[in-house]
Amino acid sequence: MAKQLSTQNIIEPALPDEEYVYTSVRKTLEHARSHVERVINSTMVKAYKDNTALFY
Repeated sequence: MAKQLSTQNIIEPALPDEEYVYTSVRKTLEHARSHVERVINSTMVKAYKDNTALFY
């Protein structure tokens, strides 16, 4: 027969502190921003190449 765990011994995980949350969010946003900047830059390069190709 399976042994049942006592519900009184359950340890709830601690909530993250505010500083950890803000740091995590800031890092996530910085990472996302780097992806956006890369897409914008590659789009600008492609547009530049497309436009210069029209003149040559």
